[in-house]
Amino acid sequence: MGGTLSSGDVLIEVNTRPVHVVASPFAFFRDIGFGDEGADVRALQQALVNSGRLASADGTYGPQTARAVARWYQDAGYKAPTRQRPLANASSGTSDTSNDPGASDSAESTETVDSGGPPANSEQNATLDPFVPVSELLAVPSLPATIITAPAVGALVGGEDTTDLTLGANPLIVRAEVPVADSAGITPGDRVTVDAEAGQLNAVVASVDEQPPAEDGSPRASLMTVSLETDSAVPIPGRGETVTVQVLNAIVADETLIVPTSAVVGRGKDHGIVVKQQPDGSLIEVPITVAGSLRGMTAVTPDEADVLAEGDDVRVG
Repeated sequence: MGGTLSSGDVLIEVNTRPVHVVASPFAFFRDIGFGDEGADVRALQQALVNSGRLASADGTYGPQTARAVARWYQDAGYKAPTRQRPLANASSGTSDTSNDPGASDSAESTETVDSGGPPANSEQNATLDPFVPVSELLAVPSLPATIITAPAVGALVGGEDTTDLTLGANPLIVRAEVPVADSAGITPGDRVTVDAEAGQLNAVVASVDEQPPAEDGSPRASLMTVSLETDSAVPIPGRGETVTVQVLNAIVADETLIVPTSAVVGRGKDHGIVVKQQPDGSLIEVPITVAGSLRGMTAVTPDEADVLAEGDDVRVG
């Protein structure tokens, strides 16, 4: 799993025939072939345009679209199904002499010639054109998308209580809450790992956003968004699955002090306090700036010189 699908790609093979994904806000409801017009034709044409097989999408299935459909199937390793051209189009002999790949179907369909022979719907002279059966089209509202789950080879599909296919937005993202003290030093582009039930995935930090304070004024955890890299052999986590995100960057701790992360009380992004124990046992709050956190330890710099030094005791928890 984890492959990326674009409009026009073959998603799966069912009974030796391909099923294509096409970006469309509505489900396909009919076979699409020569002479058909409408929004479903335009959606199919747009997939052909996006793949470079057709110049434009005008909503009319004519000779240019027929040739593009034939190439579409051929490039995927299949033979395009054909059906007899509707009588009105076949008997009028729609011209197909243009060699201009940019010519539109609607423009070509206005040029007609006299066939000069037997009716085109006779068995000997029937005109056969490539068409796309509705069973070989799958409408997906948003593409590209990522395959999260798909049936195994030879599996029975179409059961009432089964989920045959799950697609996700591309790129897939994971959101994780990060304590304010730990979020310091994490920046977009940092490498992370995501430990899921099926294994470990690589990912990249997309953003780290500070959330507004709680009603009592206390700071809330920052929200980190990471983008999963979907070229891994590990299955993508399902929606709602709990995962562990680990940041892989190191702390640059020159001229900083290292304290347990649990000793830092956040006071906004990159700022907080630690509670220092004086020699007489009394406690004082020391304002600090957070440089970064890693594996339960945080690098801090006191806002005032000589207030906190190496070897001082700080309150934890």
